[in-house]
Amino acid sequence: MKNLLLILSLLLLTISTIGQNSYEEIGIYGDYHPGLALVMKNGLYGFINTSGKEIVQPKYKRIEKFGENHPYWALVMNDEGLGFINSSGKEIVQPKYKRIEKFGENHPAWALVMNDEGLGFINSSGKEIVQPKYKRIEKFGENHPAWALVMNDEGLGFINSSGKEIVQPKYKRIEKFGKNHPDWALVMDDEGLGFINSSGKEIVQPKYKRIEKFGKNHPDWAIVMNDEGLGFINSSGKEI
Repeated sequence: MKNLLLILSLLLLTISTIGQNSYEEIGIYGDYHPGLALVMKNGLYGFINTSGKEIVQPKYKRIEKFGENHPYWALVMNDEGLGFINSSGKEIVQPKYKRIEKFGENHPAWALVMNDEGLGFINSSGKEIVQPKYKRIEKFGENHPAWALVMNDEGLGFINSSGKEIVQPKYKRIEKFGKNHPDWALVMDDEGLGFINSSGKEIVQPKYKRIEKFGKNHPDWAIVMNDEGLGFINSSGKEI
């Protein structure tokens, strides 16, 4: 009997608290986060807890489920842009981005973000690791085991898993590491074709009109062509 009275009292308290706030919509508890219910007021969204207390003031145009984009956060949107809140309602990432991709989609612990300046990355604490400034960023590991291909107005290059530019964006074309040489990537600039190694160093200066795969015509060499004609380079990049 005492338990029933306690439950009824809590229920009445919740109804009373919710009633005071006059929400247009109240979602199902646990649908977005355990112990929270999505509410809408004046067309904006927030959260209340199981006591009916407002945990997140209805001020967002959009709120996604907790854990959908980050294990512990929910993606939110206001007039300024996209960001993240935690389960206490605190803004971990200020809503300012035009686009935020899921954590782990492009880097194991980061999320790709976009603003007016370009593309970059935030880490799992919400800190900007790579300043949004690139026109294009490919997934880590797609072209080099530990790097991501990036592009700006100057050209193509690479960043490492700390966000540092390992290969300055300056090339018109970069092929995958291992495609033409086991440890190198074919690159092209205004002067021609060449190679960079797995540390990002230019091993073969871009100056050739054509470079074929190592091992295609000779076990350890690659055919190259310039204005003079055809020849070979060895696995150190030296003209044979």
